[in-house]
Amino acid sequence: MFVNISTQIIKNINTPICSKCRFFVPTQGLCNKFGEKNIITGLVKFDYAIANRTNVKLCGINGVYYESSINTIMSYPDKP
Repeated sequence: MFVNISTQIIKNINTPICSKCRFFVPTQGLCNKFGEKNIITGLVKFDYAIANRTNVKLCGINGVYYESSINTIMSYPDKP
């Protein structure tokens, strides 16, 4: 069954998707753009992507720090 999208109203249809962002860690749902370093151990604890997207001071609903993980321009070296 095909649905005519022009008749639908879908929120956030044009907002970036975390799973396609270069900072997204899919196995844990984390975003390695934002985190906090432990000043004793030096370990960095990254924030969950959902927390960053719901915080307007971080990435926010519009994904202001989104960077595509998909390289759209590919170049190959010339063959010898």
